[in-house]
Amino acid sequence: MPGIFDLEPTTETIPETQPAPNIRRRRFGYVLGTIVSTLAAIAAFVFILFYLQARMVRCMMSLGCTDTVTPTPIYLAFAFYLAIALFLAAIAQPIFKIKIWKACLLNVAPLVILIAFTIWLRVYRDYSWRADKLSAAKMAVYDAPAIHRGSLFAKKVEVPSGGVIIFVHVPFTVSRPVRSRSLAFLASPYNWMIKFSSRPECNYGSPDPPYGYHLVDREYSESPLPSYVSGTKIVSRQLEPNKQYYLLKEERFSPQCHLSDFDEFDPSQLPLTLTTEHAEEVIRKGGE
Repeated sequence: MPGIFDLEPTTETIPETQPAPNIRRRRFGYVLGTIVSTLAAIAAFVFILFYLQARMVRCMMSLGCTDTVTPTPIYLAFAFYLAIALFLAAIAQPIFKIKIWKACLLNVAPLVILIAFTIWLRVYRDYSWRADKLSAAKMAVYDAPAIHRGSLFAKKVEVPSGGVIIFVHVPFTVSRPVRSRSLAFLASPYNWMIKFSSRPECNYGSPDPPYGYHLVDREYSESPLPSYVSGTKIVSRQLEPNKQYYLLKEERFSPQCHLSDFDEFDPSQLPLTLTTEHAEEVIRKGGE
């Protein structure tokens, strides 16, 4: 009887292990495809932004665009990018032995991320703008009782090159520190249907600034800003007590007008008031 250790040698051979997939090669393929597709996504994205900006400028110059259909160049930019993404995935599959559906997802992801980030940024800016406006409106309501307005007066100046400018001044003081931005919410514009002159061509002026007032600390008989600067002059972000301030607006009239054409002009026709109505409306609408 043979011993338990007297075993016959086996004739079976251990199978050779299959070569492991080249992980580094696959990773290199994914990284390379992502880099190229990201560059293509940036190129397509920048092209779309420049095209939309140029289109907006063109529409503004032509006083509006009635065409609401998405322009063909935008479709072509998307098609160009998708073609590159699919081409990269197709050639990467046999070279780097990667799955084509993973390659497609990675190649398309950069443009999706850029679009999602742009939408998020726009939403955030809108939210931030509304929150800032709402906060400023609340501050204006808080500042209103501390602002004390004086009697409105006007200075008429004839321009050497022709025409007349009326500098409308609204003096006021503050009893405590006040943010100058509050005046933009509190100063209501005066009624434009007023009589500046008996001459029809001198009865309508062009206001400067057209959308608000200069905020200055002295009287003016000339424009506080050069002719090549558009905007408002703000003497300080914060107004201090025991100082005299003015809301200033310029009314510019035709070169055919002269000072004598405004002899009957009465500044009391300009009933500018400081009211919280606009600020309260902004608060009711949540900053819109």
